[in-house]
Amino acid sequence: MISRYQGSYIIAYYVRDFDEYNIPLGKMVGGKLEKSQRLEDKVTQITYAAPKDKSILEIFRNYELALKNAGFESLFSSKKSELGDNWLKQFLNATTRLSRSGQPDIDTRLADDFRYLAANLKRAEGDVYVALCVGTSWFQNFPVVQLDIIETKPMETGLIKVNAEALAEDIFKTGHAAIYGIYFDTGKADLKSESEPVLEEIAKLLKQNPKLNLYVVGHTDNIGSLSSNMELSLSRAQAVVNTLVSKYGIDANRLY
Repeated sequence: MISRYQGSYIIAYYVRDFDEYNIPLGKMVGGKLEKSQRLEDKVTQITYAAPKDKSILEIFRNYELALKNAGFESLFSSKKSELGDNWLKQFLNATTRLSRSGQPDIDTRLADDFRYLAANLKRAEGDVYVALCVGTSWFQNFPVVQLDIIETKPMETGLIKVNAEALAEDIFKTGHAAIYGIYFDTGKADLKSESEPVLEEIAKLLKQNPKLNLYVVGHTDNIGSLSSNMELSLSRAQAVVNTLVSKYGIDANRLY
């Protein structure tokens, strides 16, 4: 997918068909990353040794241009002096780091000056993310390229069926119902179009039971601080309420 810099050779290569990857998208602020995105799917890690007579900047710019020409959009780009203390540790801990021998490898290689780029390519068959770090090996004095590629697939929906009758049964039996199939992007409160079938069933439930009122509670993943996630949960719940009112004609006084 992304060719190596001319004259480079592979010193570590590792592929997992499904794993998680927390891609850094910002510098260190207050001892933690100001922004990142958690991804899941196929993860490929390649570590290259680049020619000794080439600078970090030259190698980095070549990759940057190659990614741009391939249709990738830059999400974040910076260098060691701007990223803050312990940023490299966040990159190294983004996913499992193994070499072909099965032992941790690159943490001893990218210890010197480096540049970083995160980029994204949108495709119908699934987005591709790249995390690229180009630095100098502190113990052998040659440029090292760490190229991490995360290939995602569109979420398969419809695996959990939600219908008005099942929701009514749960609510009248237990007083509540856990609803799956309402989707948001990480860190956002904008409803995704894949949520429509479930929202339609909730609206159907309310129309079939005119005396029923609902208390809508939102949830988030564990990325970010507790306070920001609490705020995001409230915003997501409100987004569901607003859509039920504006699109499906539900009385706002029946939703809390």
